[in-house]
Amino acid sequence: SWWLHVVASETLTFLGLHQNRGRVAIDALGVLPGYTGIVVHDGLTTYDYLHGALHQQCCSHLIRHLNEAMDHDDTRLWSRLMTGVLLDAAAAHRRAADQGRAKVPATTVARLRRRYRHAVAVAFRLLPDGPLPRRRNTGGWQPHQRKSWNLAVRFRDSEPDILRFLEDTRSSFTNNDAERPLRPAKLHDKISGTFRSPTHAQAFATIRSYIQTAAKHDKNILSILTQLFTTGAWLPPDPTPA
Repeated sequence: SWWLHVVASETLTFLGLHQNRGRVAIDALGVLPGYTGIVVHDGLTTYDYLHGALHQQCCSHLIRHLNEAMDHDDTRLWSRLMTGVLLDAAAAHRRAADQGRAKVPATTVARLRRRYRHAVAVAFRLLPDGPLPRRRNTGGWQPHQRKSWNLAVRFRDSEPDILRFLEDTRSSFTNNDAERPLRPAKLHDKISGTFRSPTHAQAFATIRSYIQTAAKHDKNILSILTQLFTTGAWLPPDPTPA
């Protein structure tokens, strides 16, 4: 099987195809290695090797996991508390960004961190005592409790990468901007099925990269496609030097 990878910023979109999902693909596609900005991602451990970058875990993904925990009485309280923290943090981030601040005010951050750590503490109080068993449904643990435990550990151990957007308003609460370019590929798969060859799939990825990057610069799609086959490809301007 092949994986469709996407890297997106405010001005650029790149989609690339590779047989590997992890580090091999990231190195081969060549976009993220050496990057020193903020990478917003879903928490896949593959990204941990990007030591030069700062990491921000996608809070939209985390909220979806928390919503699953809300379906059970014994995990509902802590998941509801943590969801409230994340949504309030997102609102604080938007206000700070709208005001042109580089970060959320320190008093607000301190209050949100206290609530965050309280929610984590509640999670561990509500879950069964004792070590998490290696085998499913042993030691009195239910499947949803195992997931909730793993999620609580993730919140406990990854606080800096989950709340980074409070300390730097350039960071984002979510990686939806990177997920959005995948929707045309998913729609194509649903309507027309998979591509017959990796070559065709890579061509699709290249075309979508071109179109979506142009759209971010308010270019008319028909015009830039016409230009591609007449006078040459439109190219985005060079980024402003830091």
